[in-house]
Amino acid sequence: MLFRSGQEFWQKHRAFIQKTADETGVDAEVIVSIIGIETIYGKQTGGFPVKNTLITLGFDYPETPNKTSREILFRNQLQDLITLCWRDTPKAPEFKSCLNQTGSYAGAIGLPQFMPGSILRYGVDGDRDGKIDLRNSPQDAIASVGNFLKQHGWVHGEPIYLPLLDTVQANEAASRLADGEPQAKFKLGDLAKEKIVDLNHLSEDTPSLIVDLPSPNNQGGSDIKYIVGLRNFIAICEYNRSFFYAQSVAEFAEILRPEKSASQETSAKKSGKKQKRASKK
Repeated sequence: MLFRSGQEFWQKHRAFIQKTADETGVDAEVIVSIIGIETIYGKQTGGFPVKNTLITLGFDYPETPNKTSREILFRNQLQDLITLCWRDTPKAPEFKSCLNQTGSYAGAIGLPQFMPGSILRYGVDGDRDGKIDLRNSPQDAIASVGNFLKQHGWVHGEPIYLPLLDTVQANEAASRLADGEPQAKFKLGDLAKEKIVDLNHLSEDTPSLIVDLPSPNNQGGSDIKYIVGLRNFIAICEYNRSFFYAQSVAEFAEILRPEKSASQETSAKKSGKKQKRASKK
């Protein structure tokens, strides 16, 4: 479902997506991937009143070790929501409607699920109608996602991640260096010297990090998969700090690439023909 919806969304907005990719340097398939993972292209944007959500989380956050810092974060987002609504809809009825618009359980808004502060700082009026509407304008959503990643360090032409060398030594070294923090603490050349990864024609100075991804195994337990994240991996982590999120975006983007999509379509057709032949027998 998600793959087909992604193809349809890309086809429908192909020209504008490519324009945004050319202007920002962010790969088209990554923009499409993020909007798909966030809301299935607008099908699931959330039904919680944003103002009420931010008030609740800002003044009555659950009792957790990070309660104080999280309350501050959501109070700041409430302030950003008020500023955003006042900027775009200062008249009373529209202002009230803006405050009470619906979003996610955490206060994120629209197709790309931007928090109010992100709309203020990185939102783009893609369709040039004089306002930023991430709930109803795919062009605004597309342009805003591209701008967000660009402003957070996206490097045109650089991969999102690199696989480890397929050796026990590489896996053990990655295990030793991984710390779970989305920060580029290494240079790619140093990881190559550790026999963790190939440079893959990239500069030895390329900032890198070891990404650990726990995943279930066939025995009912879990294994750790390691990859080397690059600057674009970190840019996606600025969108959502989960390693799983960033890797999901990267892998879905790989599937959405035109050459991969064509390959999958061909495989599906061949599979369908085989099934038809079998049914005739």
